[in-house]
Amino acid sequence: MNNKTLNTIIITLITTIIVVICGFTIAYFILIPKENTSGVGDTKTIMIYMVGSDLESENAIATAELLELERVKVDFEAVDILIYMGGSNNYYNDYVDVGENVILEYNENGIDIVENIPAKNMGNPNTLEYFLDYTTTNYPSGNYSLILWNHGGGPLIGYGLDETTNDILTLAEIASALNNSNFNQDNKLGLLGFDACLMAGIESAYILRDNAEFLVASQESEPGFGWDYTFLETITKESSNLEIGKSIVDYYYNFFIDNGFSQDCTLSLLDLSKAENVEKNLNDYFLNIEQNLTSQNFVEYAKNRVNTKAFGGFTTSSSYDLVDLNNMIDLLGGNNQDLKKSLDEFIVYNKTNLSNSNGISIYYPYYNKTNAWQFLNIYKSFDFAPNYTQYINDFVNILVGNRLVNLDISKSMPVESDEDLYDFEFILTDEQANNMVSAEYIVFHKIEGDLYEPVYRGNSGLVRDDNTLKANIRDKVIKVTTTDDETQDITLYEIEKGSNYVNYFSPVMLSDFRDYVETGEFDMMSGYLQIRVYDDGTIEPLGIVPMETEDGIAPKMLTNLDDWHTLQFLKFNYKIFDENGNYDTNWESGGTIYGWELYIDEITGFAKADLQDSEYYCIFSITDSQGNVSYSQTVPINN
Repeated sequence: MNNKTLNTIIITLITTIIVVICGFTIAYFILIPKENTSGVGDTKTIMIYMVGSDLESENAIATAELLELERVKVDFEAVDILIYMGGSNNYYNDYVDVGENVILEYNENGIDIVENIPAKNMGNPNTLEYFLDYTTTNYPSGNYSLILWNHGGGPLIGYGLDETTNDILTLAEIASALNNSNFNQDNKLGLLGFDACLMAGIESAYILRDNAEFLVASQESEPGFGWDYTFLETITKESSNLEIGKSIVDYYYNFFIDNGFSQDCTLSLLDLSKAENVEKNLNDYFLNIEQNLTSQNFVEYAKNRVNTKAFGGFTTSSSYDLVDLNNMIDLLGGNNQDLKKSLDEFIVYNKTNLSNSNGISIYYPYYNKTNAWQFLNIYKSFDFAPNYTQYINDFVNILVGNRLVNLDISKSMPVESDEDLYDFEFILTDEQANNMVSAEYIVFHKIEGDLYEPVYRGNSGLVRDDNTLKANIRDKVIKVTTTDDETQDITLYEIEKGSNYVNYFSPVMLSDFRDYVETGEFDMMSGYLQIRVYDDGTIEPLGIVPMETEDGIAPKMLTNLDDWHTLQFLKFNYKIFDENGNYDTNWESGGTIYGWELYIDEITGFAKADLQDSEYYCIFSITDSQGNVSYSQTVPINN
């Protein structure tokens, strides 16, 4: 063998070894999962778009947020923090006056005003775009994140109610502002966060997928104090966007747990690069589901919809028709493995104290039939999952179409149960049983004359045994007790069942006249007292949620009873029998309202009512697949 041949062999061996090593190296980096390290080593610039709205003008919550920020110990060499504030009819701080907006910087000296601006409509995408451009021009950074602070109404309504213009930002407008500010596929935000209610929808993620790496948002309504901004203390130049997102979720959730709050809590960190794959698999999944939907089997689909975990129900009185996507496809069944896998990759991190809350929501119309067609037209503009869009279009078409059945139970009466576990039973016909999607009962308190006052409405303690509804109703009525030993029933509407409790609304009117003599001003608010009744009998008042704005924005606010001076428990009276003593099936269409007023400091507690003390009656009701309700005859509870 000559030297030339030997050299050729050696070179060939070396080349082969190098190729093999490179192959293993490439395979390692392709096959071994890597932690997302985007943003590491960069100075972080966090922009907070703070629409004051009624949160500020009525409750000074935006000002409280600024005070919270000033207590946070931030590494200002690693983080720049800019705040755009406006959109309120009144302010409780010295940074912004009515008729103007401001850009604030939080730095080592505290909060400084860096620009005063004549008031701009914060519901206009041009205003958001202005803030983004101002920040990128004056605060160069390798990593930008944006937090949108205010109310939220889900993907179909949008975010950020500017109460000076009564305008909000839709998802399309948010995407437009980001794209025009060059936060797009080539230059994404590190994090886009909604410190607002109900914005963790797959539609939100899909529409904003090219504008940020991660989305942080809540499936459920948020309390007024929103996020815990102490998470800012954890940010260093070495923090990745993934780590910051997880920190936001942890601090928010732990704030609830550490402070003993019982409110519903959800927050998700979503990888927007995976949103398109979720949309594709969702579209594929609904190809067969959509084809199977007919008016003949609609009742089964309606039952699944009613049983799907929904959001916004216990914290508002309206239905946003937002449900948990994972829970929805679990109940619908079928081949959902690919969709499930893509959801697991998409939902990076989430924390919640709610059952069947898995991190991402979707619009699924049912309860809000009034706005269904309007919302569907908005939905079609998203260009999102055509098969799913067609499914909900067909679903609504049946839901609001010609009546499929007439489940009239107005001539039937509940009977006393001979079982120890139940008080009353109601027998259904086969047609009623087959076409019913839900049932409940109403407990009435007969007061003076021919007036009946509903004090409980729900289905806790109600079970179905074939064609028989059985109910245990005697421990459901709640009374409030006072320092002068006066006690009355309060009106309860069952909203949601938890793992070991039931949540209720009780309508109230609150007022505070304590400063009237000095200032000539007083506060009033209509809302709902949230009450939680645990399985062991413990009754816990959680707070007051105000009624929604006319724009349908969920009220990101929960106040304590102690924040008010007086409270009226609102009562509704109905004549459920006509002048001839015949049962009036339209009793709910008319009635009167009054309030039982007392001082907050007079309330000593809540307790189960003894139904033997007065005349109580019960009515059963059933609801068909299209949401039509029929009521039974009344039956006395205590003869």
